[in-house]
Amino acid sequence: MVDGTLLLPNYNNAGVLPEAFAAIRRNLDCSRLHLVAVDDGSEDGGAEILKVEACRSGFASVEILERRHEGIVHALNAGLAAVRTPFVYRIDGDALVQTPGWTDRFAAALRLRGIGLIGGHTIFDSGLVHGFGRSVLTKEGLHDEGTKPLERSGSRTFDCIVWRPWSRFPGGSMREVDTVLATCVGFRLEDALAVGGFDRRFNPVWIEDDDFGLSMRRMGLKVFVDPGVRILHCTSRRGKRLPETGDHGARAGIGERLRHLFKPTMPLFDEIKGVRFARVAGGRQVLLRAHYGQWREKWGFDPLNPDMDDLVRRWTGTELAWRWEEDRAEEGRRLGRVLDGGGGRS
Repeated sequence: MVDGTLLLPNYNNAGVLPEAFAAIRRNLDCSRLHLVAVDDGSEDGGAEILKVEACRSGFASVEILERRHEGIVHALNAGLAAVRTPFVYRIDGDALVQTPGWTDRFAAALRLRGIGLIGGHTIFDSGLVHGFGRSVLTKEGLHDEGTKPLERSGSRTFDCIVWRPWSRFPGGSMREVDTVLATCVGFRLEDALAVGGFDRRFNPVWIEDDDFGLSMRRMGLKVFVDPGVRILHCTSRRGKRLPETGDHGARAGIGERLRHLFKPTMPLFDEIKGVRFARVAGGRQVLLRAHYGQWREKWGFDPLNPDMDDLVRRWTGTELAWRWEEDRAEEGRRLGRVLDGGGGRS
């Protein structure tokens, strides 16, 4: 019986795709899954690698869409249009998921109708925390959970200017979050279509996943993170993200990888062992500023420096209010206990 569809967008991931598929084969029964992969005009030969790896993995079916480069949002929406199963598991081409049976864990959450989106814990291949969920409905504004913003609340300029600690995967219980990184997530196809798929205003890349999570919340659904799903985000082995800037992810990651050789992996939030990210590349600055502006138009608040009084007035009575409406928060805790079976998962 087919359980769902892996939706895999790919752009310049030739350096990591073989290992990503090896992790999929190692941890999942591919005969129970369809694969819809979308190559977004890769320039590194990744489309051919994608075909080879997909065909040798034993999926119930394989559909590969080759497109000219338009950005991840267009690629994801093209992929969604090809999905025919109730459950969708989005996994990025540079993500190595280390947990056996992770799609089963996501499916268990999605069978509870109150949950619309589920993700895992993500660490960079450098050993630095990427995110244990995403926070946006707080006075600190948009940032990866597990990191600390470096800029003062009310004066933040970019969500990625943060302090990232070295960390192992911490484990823990299932819990509710504002939204979640989409390196590896699960959702129902009907819900994704009901919110209109991925919003093209946030193309070509980056905060489209934050918008997707809040769109689920606006529809009355919750967003969860499963700490037992461990995702290694291999940004140091992928190619460029923005063709017009020539910005290569692999080059950006070399420093992180070298530093990691000389720094041990430390517990979460050790105040000494971490890295401050205080610079944002020029091309990314332009794109993010535009996306923050689109966010303000769509959601009515600044994602980096939210006016909490206005946010509360605007979104009370919806699932965006889960942090300040106790009945919604308690329902999230109840769902977490149901999924944990009365105890923490690790």
